[in-house]
Amino acid sequence: MSTERRIKLGLVGVGRWGQRFIKTAENIEGVDIEWVASNSLKNGYYEKRIKVIPDWHDSATLDIDGAIIATPPDTHAEILENFIASGIPSIVEKPLCLDIRTANHLNELSTLNDVPVLVDHTQLFQPAFEALHKRITQLGSVRYIRSEGMGMGPFRSDVPILWDWSPHDISMCLTLLAGLPKYVYAAEDQNFLTISLDFGQQIKSTIVNSNVFPEKRRSFCAYMDSHLLHFTEYPDARLTEYKLGLAESQDFYSIERLEPIKISSAKPLDRVVRYFAQGIKKGGNQDRFGLDLACDVLRVIEAASQSLSKNVQIRL
Repeated sequence: MSTERRIKLGLVGVGRWGQRFIKTAENIEGVDIEWVASNSLKNGYYEKRIKVIPDWHDSATLDIDGAIIATPPDTHAEILENFIASGIPSIVEKPLCLDIRTANHLNELSTLNDVPVLVDHTQLFQPAFEALHKRITQLGSVRYIRSEGMGMGPFRSDVPILWDWSPHDISMCLTLLAGLPKYVYAAEDQNFLTISLDFGQQIKSTIVNSNVFPEKRRSFCAYMDSHLLHFTEYPDARLTEYKLGLAESQDFYSIERLEPIKISSAKPLDRVVRYFAQGIKKGGNQDRFGLDLACDVLRVIEAASQSLSKNVQIRL
């Protein structure tokens, strides 16, 4: 029987994603969600195992090791700032907040107060994406990325597709290409959003998001000079490698599908919570904590938003 101290977490927000956090934590040994802050639930939720408090402002005084913020994006900053001031490590849903100025402020607070924060860019914890990233370091530089994230809904009046869907794709592109693009262009038609990122040196990426697509789709293609890596999430996550043949004209003239790369079957959100719980223990790994990437994602989103409103390419 394990004698390791259990990690006690609090949860603010029990909407669709907040309930996923609850279900996920229930299946992780050594992690307990002690309470949820919600004004829409009564005590007794989840078989009376979780205390419900009506006001998240009261949560910072409760005995917890860390907090999860799964509320609408326009509330993230106030709640996270409160937890940072109280010295409570946090997971915060993407996007971190809704403007880069606030994001930079939160980054400074987290750093100055030495309070670790993990932004839930869930796809970065997808085993297929991690395997893709590792394989790229063995094969060479990425020349082009095409990333698609689509489905039927959710339809949110408070957050457009750009802020709801695109943070996943942008975070993956920035992680692989290790930096910000030089130019951003975005266009939207019939709830299909396309974002073009130009990183210079003929390195580009295209992102397509929609909430009116009749099936769930997560597709991520990374093109190198002689290889293509393709990660898909549905119906099951898989990663496939292709060998490309190039003619002198630089057009593809052959493509050979190699054996699928073996990946873990672990669920990304499960890995997020496990990583957070281990990271907030004394001496835990916190390499993936921090708000620098989240701030860069917001810079790209703000540029894409400007591009949409002005119908021009934005230089970062």
